[in-house]
Amino acid sequence: MTEQPNKNPQWNPSVKVPSFIKWIGKTLQFISPELAAKFSRFLFKRPFRHQPKADELEWRKKATITDLYVPGIHKNIKVYKWGKGNLKILLVHGWSGRATQMYHLIEALLKNGYEVYAFDAPAHGLSESRSTLMLEFMESIKETSKHFGPFYGIIGHSMGGIASINTLGRDWIKTKKLITVGIPDSITDIFYRFVEMLGLKSDIAEKNLKYMKNHYGVDVEELHGSYQAKNIHIPVLVIHDKTDREVPYTEALKIVEALPKGELYLTEGLGHTRILRNAEVIEKMINFLKEK
Repeated sequence: MTEQPNKNPQWNPSVKVPSFIKWIGKTLQFISPELAAKFSRFLFKRPFRHQPKADELEWRKKATITDLYVPGIHKNIKVYKWGKGNLKILLVHGWSGRATQMYHLIEALLKNGYEVYAFDAPAHGLSESRSTLMLEFMESIKETSKHFGPFYGIIGHSMGGIASINTLGRDWIKTKKLITVGIPDSITDIFYRFVEMLGLKSDIAEKNLKYMKNHYGVDVEELHGSYQAKNIHIPVLVIHDKTDREVPYTEALKIVEALPKGELYLTEGLGHTRILRNAEVIEKMINFLKEK
């Protein structure tokens, strides 16, 4: 049996599950735990598509947008490019995010002479599909690097950051520097916390973890950031906010401890997404990229 995650009082996600969804899940759990597990997987794979803000739409207009087919998942994604420079940077957004969400960072990178790339992961932004998983983020990173790289640096937020660690840890791609922002360590915990949000029993998470291994051939514990971090020998800057309610900052501590060349940068009061717009955080990223 997979070890259940420790209760963490800091974890208090902003997304609240509607009561009727919880009622459906609990009803299915009473009838058949297998049906409840299938229902939870259906929801687990479906991110929210938020409407981009006006500033984001302006940055979308400034981008060169390319359709890229990702053969590993048989899906098309939208790849964005801004500027022209000798060094290329890839940005990877998080779950329910989108490429243009990091436009403050895009602007700063362009001012410092970088050529910037980003993509909308499957089921995000302008990309196709209605469902996805972290495994598809990883395949998208690999294919984007193959067609538009090599990238001097990669910056990943939340799910995009842990997907980047997994892609690099498996030696699918090469880069010189990695920056992560607000990323989880334990993917196993995410499964347990998701069924907790739905008001379901922990054995539903157990069933979903077994499904992942049987259906995708993936041991979820091998997706943990600290598991893959030990294989990454480039400089890595791990940024996290102490008041992040979506992902406890203690996750960052585990990842940095496992990294051969990890550096931790903690903030306070910026949360999970506002941290991407903070001038001091962006300056820290730029300085890290410039370090010889």
